[in-house]
Amino acid sequence: LFNIRWASWIAVGLFAVSPVQIYYAPEVRAYSLWIVLVLLMHVTLLRAMQRSQWQDWGLYAFSTTLALYTNIFSAFILFGNVIYVGLIERFRLTRTTIAYTLSASIAVLAFTPWLIALVTHLEQMRRATAWMNQRIPIKEAIKTALLN
Repeated sequence: LFNIRWASWIAVGLFAVSPVQIYYAPEVRAYSLWIVLVLLMHVTLLRAMQRSQWQDWGLYAFSTTLALYTNIFSAFILFGNVIYVGLIERFRLTRTTIAYTLSASIAVLAFTPWLIALVTHLEQMRRATAWMNQRIPIKEAIKTALLN
C-alpha cells in the first residue's frame, strides 16, 4: 500500500482479527477445499490422459473420491469429465476411455457407502435442512446482511 511495508502488515493484522472474517471463515473453508479438490481432479485427469499410466489414473480416482466426499455436487463435475473424455476420444472405445471408466467407477464405488447412508437417512436430512425452504422478507435479508 503506497510502498509502505508496515502499512501492509497493519492491514493484514486488522483483516486477521476482523469479526466479519472470523464469523464467515467456517462457511468459506469447505468451499475452498472443494475448489482445490476439483482443480486437483482436473489436473490429475489431464495428466492421466497425457501419460496414460495406471498411477495417474489412480490419482484421478483418489482425487475424485475426495471431491465427492467433500461436496455432493462433485457428481456434476464428474459428469462433465465423462463428457470431456468422450469428446476428446470421439466417443470411441479406446485405452483412455477404458482407463477413465475404470478410475471413475472406482471413485463412485468408494463413495457408495456415503450414498447408502444418504438414502437411508433421507428423511432426517430433509428435516435438518427444512430451514432452507423458509422465505425471508427482503428487508430482513438486507438488515441481516448489513449487520453481519
